[in-house]
Parts: sequence; C-alpha cells; structure tokens
Amino acid sequence: LPASGDGPDPWATGATLAGGLSRPRVAHGAGFVPEAVAAAALGGGALCAARLRDRPSRTAAIGCFVLLGALPWLGLKFIPPAVVIGWFAIRSLRAERRRLLAIVSAEVAFFSLALLVGLNEALFGGPTPHAADLPGVSATGASTVGDYLDRSWRIVALFLDRSYGLLRWAPVTALVFAGAWVLYRASRERLGRAIAGLDEEYAVARMCGAAALAAAITAALFVPLLDSNALPGRELIAVLPLTVPLAALGLR
Repeated sequence: LPASGDGPDPWATGATLAGGLSRPRVAHGAGFVPEAVAAAALGGGALCAARLRDRPSRTAAIGCFVLLGALPWLGLKFIPPAVVIGWFAIRSLRAERRRLLAIVSAEVAFFSLALLVGLNEALFGGPTPHAADLPGVSATGASTVGDYLDRSWRIVALFLDRSYGLLRWAPVTALVFAGAWVLYRASRERLGRAIAGLDEEYAVARMCGAAALAAAITAALFVPLLDSNALPGRELIAVLPLTVPLAALGLR
C-alpha cells in the first residue's frame, strides 16, 4: 500500500510484521524450498506492476517481467499468479499508451518460458518434465473434469484443514478475508473515486488478491496431495506476501 501522510502507512507495516512473523512463514523462510524463492519473485513482480500505474518506466516494466519469467523454472503451479500480475502490468502500460514497452517487456517473460519449454522438449520429449511419465499417469493425480471438480472442497481445506490449514497455523490470515470484504464493499460504493489515494490502494489490493486467488485455485485443483508436506501452508507460501495489501485493509 502507498504511503499516507508524512510516513509509511501503519496498517501496511503492521500487516507485514504480523504476517511475516507467523509460524508458516518463519518455518518456510528457513528452508530450501522453491515456494520461498517464488514468493520473492511474485512480490517483486507485483511491486513493479504497482509502480507502473503511477510512473511507467522501462526499469519497472522489464524488472516485472524478468521476475515473472523466472517463475516457470521454479514450478508450473506458479504460472497462474504470474499471469495475473503480468496482465495487470500490461493493462497499466496500455493505459499510459506505452504499448511498445508493454510488448518488449512481456517478450522477456515469453522468451524465458519458450526456453524452458525447448529444454524440456529436448530432455523429456514434451513441454514439461511430466511428459516422461508412464502412459496413463497424470501429473496432477486427476484425469477427468469430474475428478477436478471433486477437488473444489480443497479450496476451503487450504485454510481450515487441521493438518495444513493456513488459518489454523496463522490466524492472522483472517485479516485477508476481512480486507477482501472491505474491498468488495468499497467497489460497490465506489469509494475509490470519491476519496483521493484510495483508488491506488484498492487497485494494488485487487491485483494481489486476484493473483493469490489464482494460486489457491491452482493448488486446490492441480496439486496431487496437500497433506504430504512436513510444514503446513506450503502451497500458499508463495503468494502470502501478496496478501499484505488485503490484510492491511482488514487491519485498518
């Protein structure tokens, strides 16, 4: 969230500290897991995308897509939130009539993805390493549309399950849902247009919330097992930094 008054927004600072010191984040921050690296890339990409709304620059645009382009190398499950952030970044550039910059910077991410696909084709015979799996073996553990729909309940389990539910291990996550409700109410009442500075805060919160939701849906539908990890909340660790704007709205 942007600064307010003469100093940093106390609600954003408080939400960052409360979330950063929660048990799942501290535990995963000390481990060698791709989710921790992906969290840094997604957070940096979102920060660059937010800056493009006010001050479109080549540094912010290219930096955004360099970070997003690195995510497929860490795991395919990080692609959906990266796509959401990239879409918001391109929309901001187009709104400022910087279409050439939008094309050039997006090509950075596409080149990284094309390089990864080409490498997988050479090593595994397909666009992903799962191309080398035995015939009939699904990388996600599901094979039909019905199988994926049967997993829809896992979106709730990601937060409430006794073993790995994020709310059980980090109750501060409840602020995210409070912030989402504030954002919904504000969009209906159009407060962002009436009060100076709120529109920028709400735009950042919408972008980060949409990316976090994309990651949650991806984890619920496509990750084979959610309770196979020793540390709880692993599937959402990568997008937890993106929940800070919503948590700050909820805290305020």
